[in-house]
Amino acid sequence: GQNERSVKDVVHFLRDREQNEADQPLFLFLNLMETHLPFWPPGHVVDEVVPYFRDSKEARTIMRTWNKEAYRWAAPLAEPLGELEHNVLNDMYDAEVAYQDGYLGELLDTIRARANQNDTLTVIVADHGDGLGDHGYMGHAFVAYEELVHVPLIVDWPAVWPSPSRISSPVSTRRVFHTMMDAANEWPQDIDLDLVNEGRRLSLRNTTDGRDPENGTALSEVYPPLNFVKAIESRQPELLDDFHCLDDRFALVRQDKNSTYKLIQLDRRPHELFDLPLDSLESNNIIDQEPLLSQALDDQLNLMEDEAQKQQDRLAGEELDLASDTGLMQRLKGLGYL
Repeated sequence: GQNERSVKDVVHFLRDREQNEADQPLFLFLNLMETHLPFWPPGHVVDEVVPYFRDSKEARTIMRTWNKEAYRWAAPLAEPLGELEHNVLNDMYDAEVAYQDGYLGELLDTIRARANQNDTLTVIVADHGDGLGDHGYMGHAFVAYEELVHVPLIVDWPAVWPSPSRISSPVSTRRVFHTMMDAANEWPQDIDLDLVNEGRRLSLRNTTDGRDPENGTALSEVYPPLNFVKAIESRQPELLDDFHCLDDRFALVRQDKNSTYKLIQLDRRPHELFDLPLDSLESNNIIDQEPLLSQALDDQLNLMEDEAQKQQDRLAGEELDLASDTGLMQRLKGLGYL
């Protein structure tokens, strides 16, 4: 959609609401898609961030081609990107980020101007990153490398955090939910008290106070989107095996005082181990050199996965009758879940 226009609409809504309903509770969710295809931000942003682009016919042709061929964002790369191709895609991605950052400023200024801004929780977070040729993959599927799972997380709550700080401990973005519930201080009356206590425990407030409930660990899960798999199967089936496109991936990042290691499982088996401070691009797999560490992280990852499954089972409601809801089926297929 029109991301910039949507933000302006929200700004107008907030300003009007401040005049009429400022004392009422507010929950606002805004999903922006600027860093998705097509990459074509306004010319003045491109001129500032990618100055060579306007005068390079080859660069413009590369971007037009990638913008038109959506399949290429779904499949691993059969051949590595060329140097200019790599630069254009990465630089235009940065231009999209800069464009979005610019118009978000007005929204953040409006939030800060609210009478209740001191007790307003604002969260900026991404649901995924993007591969731009890294590790031979494009887009946001099939891998658990940092370019996909290490995403921005910025939290503003003046009443709780009056001064800015940066927390280096890895955390899971699922804890945004627990933090919002902590801020609202309103929990459903019909859920188990243990779940309420678990929700309070997982609020990011505990981590910023130096009491990280997950001890510097974060779990990632990556499942192959079936719509992408089907597209690759029909066009380049050899890539499915070469790039393990049918396998689930799980990753654990664990930080302590002296190190930050990351283990990636492929189909529930240890596959890669990286020392992130020394190898932020995850180019040197040290799993064979560190068998004891790999085993310890693998055991911890399995325990976390099992606990997550138990929690899911406890919260499971009635089974959905997908066959009778064609609209829901269509949406799930479009997202790659069916």
